[in-house]
Amino acid sequence: MSGGWGRLIWALVAVCALAGGYALTVWGLGAAAARQYEDGEYGSSAATAQWQKRLAVLERHKGYYNAGTARAASGELDEARGELEQALRLSPPADECPIIVNLAYVLEALGDAAHADQDPEAGDALYQEALTLIEEAPEHCSDGEEAGELDEAAERLAEKQAESDEDPEQGEEANPEDEDGQAELQQRNRDAAREQFREDEHSRQQGGGSGRAERPW
Repeated sequence: MSGGWGRLIWALVAVCALAGGYALTVWGLGAAAARQYEDGEYGSSAATAQWQKRLAVLERHKGYYNAGTARAASGELDEARGELEQALRLSPPADECPIIVNLAYVLEALGDAAHADQDPEAGDALYQEALTLIEEAPEHCSDGEEAGELDEAAERLAEKQAESDEDPEQGEEANPEDEDGQAELQQRNRDAAREQFREDEHSRQQGGGSGRAERPW
């Protein structure tokens, strides 16, 4: 009898040790992704978050959020959107607010890029998608630390929509005729979005403003 209880106790100890090691590993990956992001190593941060996504069972949304945030800072806006949308689908209500902040930012940046590419219809649709996301955010997002970012984003988006409505001829200019020119224009748009994201994050870290970007978990 005592031998049976002893084996059971050792089995429980082993399970607890494995669970503890697993939790530490997942936590360590999240901490590493956040540290790499703050050091400006956005590609490494996104790669670390990919491992976090694979290993995390209970909080997979954090890996997707971290990957999306890092990709946004790298200018990979379409990829960032997909990661953040998946994060929002997987997230419990308590963790939704920072995801909504960064997803709204990415949608806004994609809208800016569409306008720069002389596609105001697509740009305005993206602005509206971001506004709808903010308007439908859970009520607790209006009371938390993300409230200022969401309010500022909604104000910017409304202003951009109004500016687009006042300029009905926008988008009538021809796009660059050669593929090299078009690719160069798109790259400039991605670079501009990336720099804005980084400037906002630097402002947050220095305490000089709320910024738009929430850091990884």
